[in-house]
Amino acid sequence: MQVDALIESPFRDASTHPLYSNSFLHVRPAPEYATGEVVLASLVRNVGFGQKLEGKVPGNGGDLLRRVQKEKPTGSPLLAVDSWQSVLESSLRSPKQPNQSSKRFLQLCPLVPDCALYSSSARSTTNSWNPGEMVQRIVSFGAHDPKSAARTWQRLFESLSISEAVDDPWAVRVQAEFETWRVNDTRWSLQALEAQPLVDSWRDGGGDSPACRFVEDLDYVMDMKHLLTRRQWVSMLESLLRLACGTHVLWLCRANHLTFRLLEKALEGSAPPSSTEIRSMLGRGAPGFWRYGQYSADTIDEIARSYLRARVGLNVLLQLGDEVGCEFVSAVTSPLGSPDAICKTAGWLFDNRADFPLAQLRSTVEAVIDGNPRLFAIKKGVGSNIKEFLRHCLGQRQTAEEGMKSYDQGYWLRKNGYHSSAKWIVSAGPVAVLLMVHCCCRRTIGPATTDDLCRHLGEYGITLRADDVTGVGDLGPTLRRMGLVTDSPDAEGGMLIRNPFRNAEETR
Repeated sequence: MQVDALIESPFRDASTHPLYSNSFLHVRPAPEYATGEVVLASLVRNVGFGQKLEGKVPGNGGDLLRRVQKEKPTGSPLLAVDSWQSVLESSLRSPKQPNQSSKRFLQLCPLVPDCALYSSSARSTTNSWNPGEMVQRIVSFGAHDPKSAARTWQRLFESLSISEAVDDPWAVRVQAEFETWRVNDTRWSLQALEAQPLVDSWRDGGGDSPACRFVEDLDYVMDMKHLLTRRQWVSMLESLLRLACGTHVLWLCRANHLTFRLLEKALEGSAPPSSTEIRSMLGRGAPGFWRYGQYSADTIDEIARSYLRARVGLNVLLQLGDEVGCEFVSAVTSPLGSPDAICKTAGWLFDNRADFPLAQLRSTVEAVIDGNPRLFAIKKGVGSNIKEFLRHCLGQRQTAEEGMKSYDQGYWLRKNGYHSSAKWIVSAGPVAVLLMVHCCCRRTIGPATTDDLCRHLGEYGITLRADDVTGVGDLGPTLRRMGLVTDSPDAEGGMLIRNPFRNAEETR
């Protein structure tokens, strides 16, 4: 790779230094458009059907519709064909967004595994990106080791499977009906979790991330499957996946920015921080990405822009390191693979800063920025894709269909008004609030308070103070309306939060 080639096309794979590609900082798979249901359905395909199905989903959906209309099942259906068509087009239907209203395709809520065979791919073409692959990486990032990641993956498969002993009769019946329409010998079976050596290097080098909080909360959500109907449980799982994927992308963007700034300062003559300080800087205990109730658009643009600059800067730094013969570039282990490795790299740059072309590094980065104004204005390309992903993954589903505007209740961003130009703010939907209260109460020894809830959200990068819960905003009223808080002297000035599923758990 040459620096000139990087200036011309900074974000192509050919312009990416191998040592950057082989580090945890490389955002893979690269996020694009995906709603919460798309993420969940893609996870279902990855965990039980295989990644190769991702691009076949639109075609499978069209084929199913045609076979239903022609009354041509592959097995012996349990329902009359017209009744099954009604189920597909009403009971299981997921509302289309305003820009999809004129298009005809099958769009289903991923209630049971087979729904994911026919609906909810990120694109309506065969070259769709794979959000489920992102969830795989997040599970690996959040687990203690590869074995525990594999155990979580297997348990996720078991939870997503339909069981007559646990799932409600409606879900069992729908899955059984779908199976009579399967083609090509499709089978629901556990797909092995792919090895993630880059994640292992990050973890072995002392790293943690918000994914650790996600994996713990995922266990709590899987534990509660027997307390809910299938649709209720799927909604809770989807909300958690949305938060985890959005937070993971934000975390990687910020990690790129912080790492490049740290190495740049080392070249400027600032002594690098210790490995422990870098772990704290990059880990889940770092300051949040945004504050609950704030407008989200500017924050997303700023984080995406800082990521683009940092990614360019890190690749230029590694390329210049090749040219001047830096020892850290020729090392066997990745210089960007973990907090410990980053600390060693920063130390080497600091000690050898007189021999490194810092001025060329700066001028090259600025040349890339100046040469790609729309990219760095987040109007197209990688930054725009990140913005699109965060908006649709975290944001409440917008729909033009009457009676379906409140379909999505597991969102993390919502509009602050009903007009089309209303701004998006950080705000959790009712299902998301139930989810966080339950997970917070499950991890807390003794009564949980609003302070505990604030700390829990903080591990996902959402800054919230106990005063915000009782002050201006929608979280406090939502908690009270749902009966999730109560005033108590034990809360030391705050409020106790109540696990909405505690009585059901104790009964069982």
